[in-house]
Amino acid sequence: MRSILKRTILLGAAAGLLLGAGACGRNRAGMLLSPSGTPPGPPAVASITGQLDFGSSGSHPAVLVMVARVRGTTTSTFNTLELAGSFTNPTWTVPSAANPKLTQLAPKVWADTLVVPTGAIQWKFVGDSDWNRAYMSALPASEEDGLSGTLLPSTPGGKNLIANVAATEAGTCVCTVDENANPVAYAIQKVGQGAPAVFSGTDGRFTLTGLVAGTYNVVFRVPGQPSFTLTDVVVGNSMKDLGTISTSGQNYVVSATAGLHGRMVPTGELTLVRGASQHFSLVPDPHYRVDVITLDGTIVSTDTAYTLANVTADHTLEASFVYNTATLPGGVQATLAYDPSTLPITTAPYPPTTAKLYWGTELLDSLLVPTSGNTLDFPDLDQATYRLTLSSPLYPTVDLPVTVGSSVTDLGTLNMVFDFYLLASTINLAGDFNGWSASALSADLNGDLAWVATTTTPITAGVHDFKFARYGGFVDQPYGGDPLTTLGIPVTNQPTSLVASGGTSANAIRVDFPATGNYTFTLDERRQVFSITAAPAPQSSPRR
Repeated sequence: MRSILKRTILLGAAAGLLLGAGACGRNRAGMLLSPSGTPPGPPAVASITGQLDFGSSGSHPAVLVMVARVRGTTTSTFNTLELAGSFTNPTWTVPSAANPKLTQLAPKVWADTLVVPTGAIQWKFVGDSDWNRAYMSALPASEEDGLSGTLLPSTPGGKNLIANVAATEAGTCVCTVDENANPVAYAIQKVGQGAPAVFSGTDGRFTLTGLVAGTYNVVFRVPGQPSFTLTDVVVGNSMKDLGTISTSGQNYVVSATAGLHGRMVPTGELTLVRGASQHFSLVPDPHYRVDVITLDGTIVSTDTAYTLANVTADHTLEASFVYNTATLPGGVQATLAYDPSTLPITTAPYPPTTAKLYWGTELLDSLLVPTSGNTLDFPDLDQATYRLTLSSPLYPTVDLPVTVGSSVTDLGTLNMVFDFYLLASTINLAGDFNGWSASALSADLNGDLAWVATTTTPITAGVHDFKFARYGGFVDQPYGGDPLTTLGIPVTNQPTSLVASGGTSANAIRVDFPATGNYTFTLDERRQVFSITAAPAPQSSPRR
C-alpha cells in the first residue's frame, strides 16, 4: 500500500509541474499537490476561454487548442522529441515519420496530440531520433509508470516507460514533457476538460480549465491552414477571456520607424498578440520637435508619446521630426558680394549660390540663393553657434562660424571671390551645325569675363543642338543643358552647367533658330548663364 500511495503522489507532482492542472495533478484524496509533491500547492482554479471567429456563420470545424506554461527562456537541447515504443508503427523504430512527434510550445515544454490504445503499452521519449538521447522510466523495473510521472536520461538497457491504459483513458490524448521540472516530468491525458488541450465546439467556443496562475503560450490548429500561437498570455486565479479570435492568425506585426532628427523607442518589426498594446516614446534631437505620428498613413498624434491599443491587425507606425521654430527668436542674414575688388557683379543674374547651415556636423537647413538677388536669410534659429557654408561653381567655398543670440544676426557683406584658375582657357562652340567640332569656332573673352563667339557660316533655320566645349575638346566636361526644352531666339541669361557627355545631343542645349543666318553666342562662366542673339547683317561697301 505504501508503494502505491508513493507512486500516486509522485505522478500527481509530475502532472502538476507539467500542466498546473487537472485530475492528473491530484492524489487519490483529491488534494492538489505542490511542485515538491506534498500539499498544499497552487490552486488549479484558473482557466482560459475564447471565441473563434471563422468569418462566417453556421457550424464550424473543431479547432485543437493547446496550452503550455512558460517557466523559462532557455530552449531545449533537442531539436526534435518523439515517442517510440510498442504501440508505434513500426514498433521501436527511430526515426519514423509515423512516430508521434512533440512540439516545443514553450521553452523546454514539449506537447502534442497522439492516439493512445487501450491495454499495456511501453515506450520512450527519443530526442533527435537518437536512442542515446532518450528519456526512460525513473521507477524500478518491477513498477508501472502510468500515464504521468518523471523521467531520467536513458542509459543502455534502461527501463521503458510502462502503462496499462484503461478504455476511459485511451483515444486522442495530449502528451506533455516538461524539461523545466527537476526531474523531467511527463503526462498523457485525454483531450478535454482538465487537460492542457481541448477541441473547440461547433460554435467556435473553447475553454481550458484546471490551470494554475501563470504565463502561457496558446496554440490553435485550424484544419486546413497553418497553426498560430498567442504568446505570453498571463492568467490569474480566475478565468482569462481572450475575446474573439480570428482563425486567420493572432500574431500581428507593427512596423515602427522614426525619421531623421529624433528617435522612437521601440522601432523595428514588432510582433504583438491580438488585443495587446504597445507604448512608444519619442525623443527629438536638440532644436527639433515631433512633427507627426502616423498610423497606416493617418495622423494620430503630435506628442512625444503614443500608445497603440488593442492590436487586431498589422500596422505601420511612422514618426517624423521638424526643426522647432515655435519660440526661436534668432536668425542669420547676409548680403553676398561677388568679386568686389576685381570685376564686381552688381546686377542680376548673380552666380548660383548654395548656402548651408550646420549645427555641429548636422545639416540643419540648405537654400539656393535666388540668382535674381544676392541676400540670404535663415530665420527661426535657436541660440547657438552654427557653421555657414557658401558654394558656387568656380568660386572657392566660404566656411565660417556664426553665433546666434536672442535676435537676428546680420553678417553684413560676405565676399565671394572668383577663382580665375578655374576659368576655362578656351571655349569653342560645337553643335550639329558644325559636325560637333570642338575646335571649329572659338570664343573670345570680353572685358566682362564673358566668352563671345559669332558664327561665320550661317546656321540653317530650325532646331539645332550645341554645347560650349572647353579646352578645345570634350575630355573636360562641356557646358550643356536639357534637350527636352527647346529655347527660342533671343536667349537671354539662360542657366547652364557642366554636363557629363561629350560631342553628342545628350545633355545638349536645344534652340529653334527662326531664320538662316549667323548668330552671336555669349557664355558667362561666373554667372553660369548664356545668351544667343541674331548677328547683325554685314554692311556692304558704299559705291563710288
